[in-house]
Amino acid sequence: IGVPSELTEEDVMAWVVPRPGQPLRADELAAWCGGRMAGFMVPRFVRIVDELPKTPTDKVEKTRLREQGAAGAWDREAPSH
Repeated sequence: IGVPSELTEEDVMAWVVPRPGQPLRADELAAWCGGRMAGFMVPRFVRIVDELPKTPTDKVEKTRLREQGAAGAWDREAPSH
């Protein structure tokens, strides 16, 4: 999902639902992506959730995800990462 960026039009944010019984860390996911994708495609922000909001026709409600934005999500560019 594209979220507003400080430097460009949008930053990439991944919303991830892990498989049951498969723990997942945002930094590990970003590292995995970094080894397989072009830099501009690697998510800057990662949020791990139990489920994604869906429409009555079972499509992901991307608008609701964008509205929530990146606040509180793991940030690849944060000083502690």
